[in-house]
Amino acid sequence: KINILGVNITHITQAEVLNKIQEFLNSRKQFFIVTPNPEIILEAMEKDEELWYILNHAALALVDGVALKFAAWFYGKNVNRTTGADMLVEILKLAERENNKVAIFNWQDCLSTGLEIKQVLALKFTDLKVFVQDLGRLGPYDFTAANKFSPDIIISTLGFPYQEKFIYYNLVKIPSAKLGLSVGGSFDYLTGRTKRAPKWLRRIGLEWLWRLIKQPKRGKRIYRA
Repeated sequence: KINILGVNITHITQAEVLNKIQEFLNSRKQFFIVTPNPEIILEAMEKDEELWYILNHAALALVDGVALKFAAWFYGKNVNRTTGADMLVEILKLAERENNKVAIFNWQDCLSTGLEIKQVLALKFTDLKVFVQDLGRLGPYDFTAANKFSPDIIISTLGFPYQEKFIYYNLVKIPSAKLGLSVGGSFDYLTGRTKRAPKWLRRIGLEWLWRLIKQPKRGKRIYRA
C-alpha cells in the first residue's frame, strides 16, 4: 500500500485485482472495495473523517484518477490505475462466468434508472443473474427482496461518500454477499447516458479533460483534483 494524504492506496495490477476478487468470492468472509479518486481523498482528508476511516478499512483501495498516479511517483511507485468503470465490466464478466449473483443498489436520481441498467445488462451479459433496486441516498433501507435474491456481490451507485458508507454499513445485512463495491456513475457508460472519453485520451491520462469539455461546471472540482 501507498499512503497518499492519509489514505492507503493498494499497489496492485488489474490481473491481481481479479485474482483477489475471486478469492473474496470463494471466502466465508465479507470484503469491500473502494476506488478513490482525488476528489474522494480530498473530501476524506479535509471534511469527512468517517469516509477516511472507511477508505482505510477496505480490502482494496484502487487508484481511480491520474492525479493519484502522479502523486505516487513522489513515493517512487508507479501504481496501476483501475478505474471503477473498467473494474465494473470485468467483475460483471467474472460474475456471469462463475454464475455469481449481483445485486445493484442504484441511486434513484442517477442518470440511469434501475430499469435501464437491468435492460442493458440483459443485452450485454445474457447469462448474468442480476437484481436492481432504486433507492435514495439516506435510509432506512429494506433488504427483504435483496436477501430473497441472495446475491454474491452487491454494487452501489449512490456517489461518494454515500456509496462507500452504504456498502460499509449494509454489507453485513446481506449475509450471502461476499463482496461489496461502489462504482459511482459507471453504469451510465453502459447504458449510454454518458459518453466515455476515447481510449487514447484515457491511455495518456486526459480523461479529466474530456469530462471538463463535456461538463464545464465540473471545472472547480477538476482543478482541485
